[in-house]
Amino acid sequence: MTLSEAQQAAPVGTPFRLRWCVGKFVYARGASKPLHFMELKKFIIDDATDYSHLFYLRGLRARNSGHETLDEELKRWMEGTAVKQTAEVLHHVIGQLPGGEMKLVEYFPGVGLTFEYLKLLLKMDLESGAAGEKQIALFEGRGPPNLQNQFIVLQQDDDYAVQYKDESKVPVESADASVVGLFNYNQTVRYSHAPTVDLTGFLKYWKGPAVITMRVTGGPGKEIHTNVMGRAIELPPLREVVARCKDSGLHWYYRFDQGFDAGFFLPDVRGPTGLFIAYTTGRPSPLKGFEAV
Repeated sequence: MTLSEAQQAAPVGTPFRLRWCVGKFVYARGASKPLHFMELKKFIIDDATDYSHLFYLRGLRARNSGHETLDEELKRWMEGTAVKQTAEVLHHVIGQLPGGEMKLVEYFPGVGLTFEYLKLLLKMDLESGAAGEKQIALFEGRGPPNLQNQFIVLQQDDDYAVQYKDESKVPVESADASVVGLFNYNQTVRYSHAPTVDLTGFLKYWKGPAVITMRVTGGPGKEIHTNVMGRAIELPPLREVVARCKDSGLHWYYRFDQGFDAGFFLPDVRGPTGLFIAYTTGRPSPLKGFEAV
């Protein structure tokens, strides 16, 4: 239905407001105009994306393949999660660390998609005979308590020990170099509320190897952008995030993907948005496409 058709069907003077909504139109048999619109609830949209991505990755791991044919529309939704980029950087960090076993702590893991992709990469290393085989002895997710049951049910795996903790009740700290932290703040743009642990707190207390992902703006200061779910989100400027990483005193490397999943935010006159990915192993470890802070 076009705007002009909607105006013609509504009483004169009815105000119209542009909304984003996912669902389907219902038509009477043989009719060309919609009879009814059935809205798809927001949590169903997120779950559909997460579950499709999760089981797709498990299928790849079962076949020991890093690539399979994928529907273009589903691929577009999956790419918006930045799971592939994040897991590849995490894989690089783990490969730079001494020892074979380590613990992974991910803040805001959702259903654990990044870990799922990492398991695929580690299995491919094992099958190819790559030197320095790595094992994740424990995967710990930290996030809002309402997502705990979903995480535990979907991540139960005989080959990996998993646990989940309320991020507001666990101190942000790294015991030693065998504990890798993933601050997946990019995931939180899909949350209905802001997390209690922010980037400043993570950088202040986490002194071990780590990876950070988050949405930022290329503008000069903080900006409010509205996502397609209608939630207003404050995005920090890129230069401020880079400066915070530099002030931590660790060897951070970063990449800024300007325009990443730009369609997730409603169009406005503010600055461009993008994905910020950074990592540290505690020592110089350059990765192609990244630059030192």
